[in-house]
Amino acid sequence: HAKLVEQFRIYMLVGGMPECVAQYVETQDPLLCQRTLNELLVGLFHNIMQIEEKAFSNSIREERKIFLNRINIFAEGFLIFEYNFKPAGYLSSELWKSFPKSEKECSLLCNLNHSIDSVFASDGQILYISSFAILPEFRGKGNGFFLFRDALNYFEHNFNLTDFVLTVNEEWKGAKRIYDKCGFREVFKVRKMFENSAGCFSDGIFMQKSI
Repeated sequence: HAKLVEQFRIYMLVGGMPECVAQYVETQDPLLCQRTLNELLVGLFHNIMQIEEKAFSNSIREERKIFLNRINIFAEGFLIFEYNFKPAGYLSSELWKSFPKSEKECSLLCNLNHSIDSVFASDGQILYISSFAILPEFRGKGNGFFLFRDALNYFEHNFNLTDFVLTVNEEWKGAKRIYDKCGFREVFKVRKMFENSAGCFSDGIFMQKSI
């Protein structure tokens, strides 16, 4: 398992892509790097949407425009998990200034396909993890825990944060175990937050971890 984890790489979607970093080291040409980055992003964004399609059912899958907006506003908070040089997962996030004070407020702030524009604060110290997904073939082997843990470490060491927060479907037992293991605690539940493919609803759990 240790050898498997070693083959994963985590980097920022914009600015941290290995190909661009290597090219800049070699050429010191930012314009050439930007052109390379633009070409890579087209293909990479297609991969991200494929991961979203394979990781989530239609009823809770988020839209392409939502991901584009998150990347445009907070690219540093969008991480790619790569295995053998191919995208295997992602984590998107946003900075907040304050916690939701009620179940109703949480349902508005954290609802699927919410716009990052309405909540993002560049000087916020609370990092909301809006989505975390890895391809099904990498699940059940401990990869999710190690990738999520390393992502938290990246954010903790590169941003001035006081807390991490997220919401998780109460039915996603595997994801909930990862968050529990990483030190998150349940704050409250948001009733009927998630809809499954059969049209039934399940509660969301709002979780928080202090740094």
